[in-house]
Amino acid sequence: MNAQQRYIDLLKSSLLNEIYIENEVRLMYVFAMLGSRQTVDASVLREIGTRLPDWLRNVQTARQEGRPWWNVTVTESNGQAKSINLRNVCEFSHTMVGRKRLDNIQYCLDLVRADGIEGDVIETGVWRGGASIFMRGYWAAWEMTDRTVWVADSFEGLPVPTLPQDAGYDFSASKVPILAVSLEEVQENFRRYGLLDEQVKFLKGWFRDSLPGAPIRSLALLRLDGDLYESTMDALNALYDKVTPGGFIIVDDYGDFEPCRSAIHEFRDQHGITDPIEKIDWAGAYWRKTGREPLAVTTTQRDFRTAIAQGNLQAIQSATHKYSWKGVPMWKNPFDFALYWLLIWQAKPKTIIEIGSKYGGSALWLADVLTLYGIPDAKIVSIDINRVTSFSDPRIEFLSGDVNNLAATLTPEYCEKLPRPWLVIEDSSHIYEHCLAALEFFHPLLQKDEFLIVEDGIVDDLGISKEFNGGPNRAVLEFMSHHDHEYSLVTELCDFWGRNVTWNPNGYWKKTA
Repeated sequence: MNAQQRYIDLLKSSLLNEIYIENEVRLMYVFAMLGSRQTVDASVLREIGTRLPDWLRNVQTARQEGRPWWNVTVTESNGQAKSINLRNVCEFSHTMVGRKRLDNIQYCLDLVRADGIEGDVIETGVWRGGASIFMRGYWAAWEMTDRTVWVADSFEGLPVPTLPQDAGYDFSASKVPILAVSLEEVQENFRRYGLLDEQVKFLKGWFRDSLPGAPIRSLALLRLDGDLYESTMDALNALYDKVTPGGFIIVDDYGDFEPCRSAIHEFRDQHGITDPIEKIDWAGAYWRKTGREPLAVTTTQRDFRTAIAQGNLQAIQSATHKYSWKGVPMWKNPFDFALYWLLIWQAKPKTIIEIGSKYGGSALWLADVLTLYGIPDAKIVSIDINRVTSFSDPRIEFLSGDVNNLAATLTPEYCEKLPRPWLVIEDSSHIYEHCLAALEFFHPLLQKDEFLIVEDGIVDDLGISKEFNGGPNRAVLEFMSHHDHEYSLVTELCDFWGRNVTWNPNGYWKKTA
């Protein structure tokens, strides 16, 4: 056994409190005696393993399986048997998941490491932090310094159920106080293991608030432990798209919480997920995400709202109008300025067609990006109904054209000469009808694996979409209602900075058929 595995095994035993499990049984005995108003026998405390072997065996078995064992039976002085529930006083380990589920986490991480699966790990619902501590310890054992452990929890216990699917499952702090563990206590537990450092990030809040805007780029492992339907669905909606193909989804409560299980099956059915669910133990289950392409997301399954705080939108919008490139105005916000670099590196287009030139700054910038990436013979075609450009560039062809009649400008003969692959950017007037006309025009021209970008759907969040008759998002909704089976939403771009943290929410599309 190598040193890494010795450390990992010791970490499991420590988190499960297996090393000092006799002391746990001693405390259970003391509380049981107090609960039945009997005298604590010091000899029982000294010889707990021989005097209460069934108690010790039951705790050891429960710890292996991650099962609760809080009910003990004692005989009172009058000879009557009394059952005592020690739930809120006798759970001493740093995790309730049990050894089998810790072994499963290690199994998944071993494959992540061996197969080179990119991404961080996250646990949604952490209690005292034990499973998350274990994942951080795994990174430490193998000296994997480029990975983050995201620790997501309300740190106030489970929410009060608000959905009918969670009726009868109220485990909120007022009902089950032991489940409410503060952020400070979880951080202290990390510190005790020497694992509280910059590779651990905490996300405090209800999942519907904390997860959509979390700055998580990609995940190799998503561990769900939210118990309820609402918590499970909130985590899946925010994070599933970020799981790298080959990564893992672990569901802690699949076997014992019907609301959680219902959310899993409903989400998988909605998204056509057929990867087999594997059983871990009586409660836990997992599956491995297959495929190489981003999950196809229809616009009926995902809204257009951005995670950018409302107070920041106007300030960023104002600053965007001050951008320039080589002295030419270029209205690109900082998020998409970076995203286009990523997109062009991935797509390596030979032709970029831009609808909406304005001053020409974006076209000039795109041409420079292509040049810097060393893409030979690349061409920019930029079209506007009113050309106001003040420069010329041999890499760019500025054309006059009406978005409502692009066929007059982009004739079949002209398009046939444009080198492939294409990247099309619809950035005309933002008016719904104009945007839809552009989408419908390019749809039959685009080939498989080419990209179609719809700019400025952010007008919805800016509160000005009425000025554009619904704007780009309305056009995308209508267009994709007919064609979404032929396109895949590139969520790793839309959500690179957080859920739709872009001026093009749900605006990065790849043709798949």
